[in-house]
Amino acid sequence: MSTVKEIKPAKKFIKQQITSGFVFTGIGVVGLFIGVGHLLGLGILVLVIAFSHKDRTIVKLFEDNMELKFGPLISTKYIKYSDVENVEKISERKILVHYKNNGKVKKMRLPVGMFEQDDLSELLNILENKTAA
Repeated sequence: MSTVKEIKPAKKFIKQQITSGFVFTGIGVVGLFIGVGHLLGLGILVLVIAFSHKDRTIVKLFEDNMELKFGPLISTKYIKYSDVENVEKISERKILVHYKNNGKVKKMRLPVGMFEQDDLSELLNILENKTAA
C-alpha cells in the first residue's frame, strides 16, 4: 500500500511547544531556589515531546484509508474512507470527523492548530471527496 500524502505538524505549532518548554524550564530553574522546582520537570517533558514531534508524520493518507497519530503517547487510528460518514466544521478551530468503528458512530476532533492551513484544506477536501464517493 503506497502513501498518497504525508502531513507533518505545522512549524508554528512546534515553535509554540518549544517556547512553552523553555518558559516552563526557566520558571522551574528559578523555582528551584524557592522550593517549587516541579515545573522544571514539566518544562523538560514539553521540550522532549516538542522535539519528538518535529519530524513525526501525524497523518498518512493512503488510497483506501488514513492513519492518524497526533502524539507520541497517543495510539494510532486507522480509518477507512468508507467508514467516514461526515466531516463537521463547527468553527475555524473545531472540526469533527464522524466515522464508524465496529458499527458504532464515533467522533474525532482534529487538532486544527497542528496543521498548516494548506495541509488542513487538502485533508478536508480529500475527506469530503472520499465520503461523497
